[in-house]
Amino acid sequence: MQDVPGNSHFKFDMLVPMYNMLRAGQYLGDNGWGMNNFYNYVQVNPQADIKAAEAKLADLSARQLDEQWKDYGITIRLHLQPLKDIHLQTNIAVDVETVSRSSIYSLGLIAAFILIIAWINYINLSTARSMERAREVGIKKAIGVSRRGLVLQFFTESVLINLIAIVLAVVLTSALLPKMGEIIDKDLQFALSDLRLWLVLAGLFAFGTMASGVYPAFVLSSFKTVKALKGSNQQEGKGISLRKALVVFQFAASMVLMAGTFAVYRQIDYMQSQDKGLTMDQMLIVQGPGTLDWETAKQKMKVFKDKAKQLPGVESITSSGTIPGGGANWGADVRKSGAPQSDIKLGFVVYVDPDFIPTYEIPFVAGGNFNPELHSSMQSIIINESSLAAYALGTAEEAIGQKLVLEGDTATVIGVLKNYNWESLRTEFQPYLFMPDDLVPRNLSVHLAGNMIPESIDALREIYGELIKDEPFDYYFLDDSFNAQYKADQLFGKIFAVFASLAVIISCLGLWGLALFTTALKMKEIGVRKVLGASVNSIVYLLSGRFVKLIWVSSLIALPLAWYGISQWLNNFAFSIGMQWDFLLLPLVVLLLIALLTVSTQVLKGAASNPVKVLRSE
Repeated sequence: MQDVPGNSHFKFDMLVPMYNMLRAGQYLGDNGWGMNNFYNYVQVNPQADIKAAEAKLADLSARQLDEQWKDYGITIRLHLQPLKDIHLQTNIAVDVETVSRSSIYSLGLIAAFILIIAWINYINLSTARSMERAREVGIKKAIGVSRRGLVLQFFTESVLINLIAIVLAVVLTSALLPKMGEIIDKDLQFALSDLRLWLVLAGLFAFGTMASGVYPAFVLSSFKTVKALKGSNQQEGKGISLRKALVVFQFAASMVLMAGTFAVYRQIDYMQSQDKGLTMDQMLIVQGPGTLDWETAKQKMKVFKDKAKQLPGVESITSSGTIPGGGANWGADVRKSGAPQSDIKLGFVVYVDPDFIPTYEIPFVAGGNFNPELHSSMQSIIINESSLAAYALGTAEEAIGQKLVLEGDTATVIGVLKNYNWESLRTEFQPYLFMPDDLVPRNLSVHLAGNMIPESIDALREIYGELIKDEPFDYYFLDDSFNAQYKADQLFGKIFAVFASLAVIISCLGLWGLALFTTALKMKEIGVRKVLGASVNSIVYLLSGRFVKLIWVSSLIALPLAWYGISQWLNNFAFSIGMQWDFLLLPLVVLLLIALLTVSTQVLKGAASNPVKVLRSE
């Protein structure tokens, strides 16, 4: 069959029929309504009323599911979801690739801010050049060009610039989108055939032309003929407040974006470096064979484990049904023995061999490890601290010897582990329960010595190849796998950083335009001050101080917004760094330095000018 499109939520390498799977022991003897292991895709008749179909599903749920789940005090109802909506639903369980709708909206909002900043810059830079274009306006008015004609001329310039920008944007996006896709590991496609794209571009062009072109057109066309021919601008006091307000907006937006970038990177670094409560360094995960039946795979991997133990570079080795960051083997309905059905709470069960807890060095709070001689999965169980409150077991010491019922089977608690981060630090500690098996041929965790990693991997590959000739030696390091959970946050941080950098660069262009305009207006004042003995440094200090004030005003607007936005974002994480003062201070300092560097060249040029040339026309 053809490859699945890159924007599909459901990706696979091969398809196999489910018939044989449904004949496995866990499904035999069940009527099928108690299982929720699969996604169900329903093709609805094109003429069907979707709401009516969902109403029938509710009736079906009541007839089939209420009886199945009545002992658990749970009510389950089926519902329909349009296929096209799945990709933006992040609350769906594993096995489908989804994208956060809020992330898309956030990036769209940032892009809108950058576009607005660019429009503001066009206004600032156009009006900043008013001194240079004053004579052009004066000559045209003197030879009879009407103000309406001048407005049309300057407005036409705005139309052309926005049109060129749209064309460049389409060309650059087409060229750079694949590279962006490589950075964020997504198959990004620029759908030029999509009518919605052209409607959006047309809307941006129309609005951008009006927003950025109307004000400069009316300002430049309003110059008085005589003063314009003299090269002076009667608008010295007018419009400067608007330009200052626009620059304040630009830097406020830039400050918010920069603060957000610092927060994203700091939170990701915190999650990756935080002590997870179990050993992950130099932990090699070897995948068990997928083509062998369970018992044969078990025998082969037991020999592999025994031989691997003898290698000098292997410190310890264990097997498990899944690994940290890989979810659980079984989401079980668990309650304390003797408790009513209404006390059932979800517990996450992982099958492990007796070497698992020592290999991962998870500390016990009470009790001890499995007896290697007892391999029955339902005789004993080890829980974590979160399970104590979940199943009303009292203290860790009191929990030892108590029994838990896992969907009809009973197990005795023999140990309580200190809480650990089995999943991403986005989530709180969950009730995890370990059940024993002599060997689980799915994942083998091999703790390697740090000075012999390449040699150890080669030796393990050789052992694996001798035992299982028809399958590749598939392995990876646990810390890489675990940190992959933060991939979406890392990608969001990268894009956020790019957008923040663009915003800062564009804002500095706006500030440069304002510095150019302000310095041009103040040239006579500078000349008078120099004649009266003012030094270049004092003039630079005087003019630069005006721009520093704008940055302070920007900070008063931006910092509360950044504080609120970052706090809200950090609330998505169960373990976060919390709001920190340097998130706000660093952007302020960085932008202040960038702003001073931006305006200093123009201000120095004005301050160093010859006062004779400036004042000779007076």
